[in-house]
Amino acid sequence: MFITDFVNNAIVSWNQGANCNCSPNAIIRGANTGLSGPQGIAIDTGANIYAANQNVNTVTKYPGSLSGNVKPSLTIAGLANPIGVAVDSSNNVYIANSASSGVGTMSIQVYPAGSALASATIAGPATGLSTPGYVTLDAAGNIWVANQTGNSVEEFLKTANGNVPPAATISGANTLLASPQGIAFDAAGRLYVAINNPLGVPDAVLIFSPPLSGNKAPSNILCGPNTGVNNPTGLAVNAQGTLFVVNSAFGGAPGYEATFAGNNIGGGTGCVGPFPNGAVSGGNTTLVNPTGIALH
Repeated sequence: MFITDFVNNAIVSWNQGANCNCSPNAIIRGANTGLSGPQGIAIDTGANIYAANQNVNTVTKYPGSLSGNVKPSLTIAGLANPIGVAVDSSNNVYIANSASSGVGTMSIQVYPAGSALASATIAGPATGLSTPGYVTLDAAGNIWVANQTGNSVEEFLKTANGNVPPAATISGANTLLASPQGIAFDAAGRLYVAINNPLGVPDAVLIFSPPLSGNKAPSNILCGPNTGVNNPTGLAVNAQGTLFVVNSAFGGAPGYEATFAGNNIGGGTGCVGPFPNGAVSGGNTTLVNPTGIALH
């Protein structure tokens, strides 16, 4: 697993089974990297890593085999406060721009593999985009984005371009969506959404079962003091159904990653969720303000 650290301007990695206060297997960090306030992270079919640099309006790409103060192999520049990044099976890159003013505001841009020139831009009032943050793709390749100020999650068809309405929207009081952050799908098509500063429940991961549209309640909720879910941002789910939750820094405490087996997720509205099956936490991890996560 690869995790971005917003404060350390770094990408750090461990094996998916890590459960320790231990040093990373690899660290990408330093002036040459171009990392600055990295948030979302994605990995393509060639094991290349992409990071959205919110502070400098870029997405940078690195060979996954490298570590240290390495230069990116590709830089996509001229973005607008990018938070989310995703890559499809053809290595096309999807970037969510969250800025409320300037060029590229409130948009999702698509970049062909290896290119720094966008081939499509989803933007405009019909889209309903409202501070689009983390972004992911479903099994069909359609685009899903969490609207941080819109308290919604939207789907756009993979062919979408321009000022187009979403194909589906999850929003409304029943959803419990409030400042949604990281989003991820599991193999069964369930959608996981991290929320913090929420309405009605503590910081949580909401799980929605298909069909994914409308003012529907989550089918499960991961929350409560046992879980350690605290200011969650990035999410990922592996092929075995294991959920990885990045808990960002809160109240001056360093952040950490918590892992939940597929049969150990839940708690419901009472927020009596389980203890995690593992965690990467502590001073040896170097984590300060972890944000995004990607699996490989």
